[in-house]
Formats: sequence, C-alpha cells, structure tokens
Amino acid sequence: MTNSGTEQNAILDFVIPKGCTGSSSTPQALLNAYSTPPQPGKSGSTLLFDKNSTTYGTSISHTEGESDFSLADPGFYLVSYNGVVAPVGTDEFPVAIAVMLQVNGTPVPGAGTQHTFQSASEASNVAASQVLQVTGPSTVNLMGSGGDFLYSDLGMSICKLGEG
Repeated sequence: MTNSGTEQNAILDFVIPKGCTGSSSTPQALLNAYSTPPQPGKSGSTLLFDKNSTTYGTSISHTEGESDFSLADPGFYLVSYNGVVAPVGTDEFPVAIAVMLQVNGTPVPGAGTQHTFQSASEASNVAASQVLQVTGPSTVNLMGSGGDFLYSDLGMSICKLGEG
C-alpha cells in the first residue's frame, strides 16, 4: 500500500499480489447413477441403479439397471452414495440392516452404514463417502446385509480425482 496523496488528503493505492496458478477443477471422469422406485433387497445382494445421469470421461462406466460400476484406470476415486432402506418380511425385531461399499467384492472399511430397526414401520437414510485408490481395473458396488429390505431414492456418484 502506498499513499499517493498528502497527509491531510490521503489516497491509498492498494496492490493485491497475484497468487499461484491453480490446477483445473474439471475432474478426470465422473458418473452419477440413481434408482428412485422402491426395490427389494436381500442380505448378500447388491443394489441396482436404474438410470445414469451425469457422465464425463471414459474411466468410469455403469450399465443402467445393473449394480456394478467399472473403474477402468488406476487412480484415486471419490465414491459417495445415499438412499433410504426399510425392513420387510420379518416379524423379529430388532433387526439390523447394513449397506456397504465394495471394491472387487471386498467391503471398504469406513464406507458402510447400518441401522437397527425396532419395527416394520421405520425407514432410515443411509449414506457414506470414501476416497479409494485402485491399482487396476476394478468393480464397485453396494451390498446389503442383515435381512430382507426395501431401498429407494438411491444415488451413487463416482469422481476420478487423479492418477495413482
């Protein structure tokens, strides 16, 4: 800052220094998929996604109506999911229903959510996010466990953040 005026009539000149040039905020690839109508799920079954919405790039793919998402390239991926689950077909309560993110059939630690239901009239939101590092082509999906359930308003977003 400099004063180009006088002490009585100050004119302050501010200079804002230029910062470093940042990288582009465009992801390398992304895919969003969803399923809105209620669908039945069983313990040990994968959850289906009816439709794809936003897609960009070729590293991530999903066939509408299927459960598996394919990650074609090694790298870091941000995976987020959300939805609603409710128990069905049981007279025994409490019952715990869980949804877990899997990579190549293996549960991802910290990427699952569980709710213990006290009655058949309950429903619970499920959601989780996790950054994954994959070293080669991989398959990602959601696995339900704990009993029979309905799921709805399900969404999954996968964004490739960078190379691994």
